[in-house]
Amino acid sequence: MATVTGSTLVRDLIDISSISTTGNVTVGGYLAGPSTFTIDPAGVGDNTGTVVIAGNLQVDGTTTTINSTTVTVDDLNLTLASGAANAAAANGAGLTVDGANATITYDSSNDEWDFNKNINITGNLILSGTVDGRDVATDGSKLDGIEAGATADQTASEILTLIKTVDGSGSGLDADLFDGADSATFLYQGADIGSQDWNSYIDGTEASWNTVLNHSGSNRPTGAYTYGTALSMSKSGQAKLQIYAPENASDNNTDGVWYRTGWNTTYRSWAKFWDSNNDGSGSGLDADLLDGIHGASFLRSDANDTATGIITFRNSTDYQIALNGNSTSWAGISWTDNAGTDYIWFNGSTGTFAIGGGGSTVSGKKLHVDGGMSVGASADSTAMPTNGIYSQGEVEAASFKTSNWTIDQDTNGDLTFTYA
Repeated sequence: MATVTGSTLVRDLIDISSISTTGNVTVGGYLAGPSTFTIDPAGVGDNTGTVVIAGNLQVDGTTTTINSTTVTVDDLNLTLASGAANAAAANGAGLTVDGANATITYDSSNDEWDFNKNINITGNLILSGTVDGRDVATDGSKLDGIEAGATADQTASEILTLIKTVDGSGSGLDADLFDGADSATFLYQGADIGSQDWNSYIDGTEASWNTVLNHSGSNRPTGAYTYGTALSMSKSGQAKLQIYAPENASDNNTDGVWYRTGWNTTYRSWAKFWDSNNDGSGSGLDADLLDGIHGASFLRSDANDTATGIITFRNSTDYQIALNGNSTSWAGISWTDNAGTDYIWFNGSTGTFAIGGGGSTVSGKKLHVDGGMSVGASADSTAMPTNGIYSQGEVEAASFKTSNWTIDQDTNGDLTFTYA
């Protein structure tokens, strides 16, 4: 350790581990020290005393930390973001109160100071602009023109007169009653019906019409379109009525208008109004009578049916009944009495007309009779053969054939008998 009494002038580097002086030290260059360099005035070691820098102080490091509890600055103005090229470069500059998360920062986008905490002002607030778009100075003059206790000395008539000056469409006036009646007793436009349960979107005493938009909730009329208009009327705890008119541009209003009634919290089933738009084929209408006649009195075309009376067919064409065998080549009629059933068949692919039960399996013949046949006005079953033809009159043919004989007639009228 070196001890110096009086003034000392140091011009070159001196390697001394410790030095003590009672006078001044003049350095022609700079003081160099370790990574942490401490200047400790008396008393040494207790963070007391005063370090006085008789001149400007420039700190070139990146961090300046002041652990003092009191900081006093004589300068009238503090500069933050010194050297910033423009407002954007200074964005976010301000003050932060540690522990309270309270900040005052500069917002370059809006060119304004932002406070993240409420501001408590003691004294007057003087503004040269507006507050939320309101001219405080102008509005303040209006407030100054209101007499003290104005609500106390104005009569109901005076107040009504003032209200009438702003009454009308768009006034925002919201009365409790209209001519003594509550709004619930008037028909009004309610909220749109989308996903609501149809049983609960109307409640209490009210009358409203609502637009139905792509309804996905429950208790809409089964099969009814999801867009339309609903009309509802009810009296709390008593009767209620709902009417629904679906609107489907593609069905020409064939969806019809639906309605249902109810009492208290219970609704009855939906029913449909029938009109000229939804009546007719495919309407789903199930009437009990048609022109006063029950449905059981008509023959059905889509199922097997039985007629107990005489059916007469009358037509101006060559035929009165048309039979269609559909996917088969045979079309026929069956007759049934207490003795049995028999048929008349026609095979269009072979041109065969058959009488008798075997007709459906016969082909290659124009007429096939399963059994005997008699021809004549007075021929009866006693003269008819079991399998053959009985005729009361003449039988003309170019040729006759039995199981063994063939009889042919030539152009001269001669007969030729051939046995085979």
